[in-house]
Amino acid sequence: PLVMSESSTYGGQIAAAPLDHFIGPLRHRIIGRPGDVIWSAPVLQQLTTRVVQISSTKDEMWKTVRRSYHSLIHRAEESYEIVTDPALIENAKGIHIVSSGRQTRSDGTWAMQEKWLKENRAVLVSAISKKTGDVKGFAYFIAWKGWAYYFSSACLDENLAHALIWNGMMRLKEMGIRSVELGHETADDEKGKGIAFFKTGFGGESWPVTIAGVRA
Repeated sequence: PLVMSESSTYGGQIAAAPLDHFIGPLRHRIIGRPGDVIWSAPVLQQLTTRVVQISSTKDEMWKTVRRSYHSLIHRAEESYEIVTDPALIENAKGIHIVSSGRQTRSDGTWAMQEKWLKENRAVLVSAISKKTGDVKGFAYFIAWKGWAYYFSSACLDENLAHALIWNGMMRLKEMGIRSVELGHETADDEKGKGIAFFKTGFGGESWPVTIAGVRA
């Protein structure tokens, strides 16, 4: 399906263009040969996404982080070395597979993520146990022209995600990134609502997003 955002900038590239610019040509069915894909009218979905502005000082940002997260971040930083090392992408892949119980992301996608790291278009933050030296968690962010998107994370130990995201935002700030999008908050199930609540703990605001999809 075609997915475009009308309200979220995703690096400042999409917001300036009307949604109709992308889906206007798909409003009418395309008549082709037997077996060709027939596109129907677009389906619009209204969501919200959490966006954190990181152009302010570290102290000012820390004040907006949920107070219960402070001790979790401090404890994780005491027991783990939080590093931004692109070479740990294979460790991240392994952690993702173990935490999911199977490989849910193709090798091609992981290869793209590694390529973006080499091109300085992404940040990989990892947690290394000071006791064992093993990598126990990661958070991956895509970065583009002042904007970053929280793309993926997985942890093998509890209460690591808070420190990974916080340190990830600090690294992105050093790169000159101004805004970090933590992702969709709209959810109907309890798991999704829990994830949304987790994201709000890093401050920021809810931004409206329009998702346009077409079905064959």
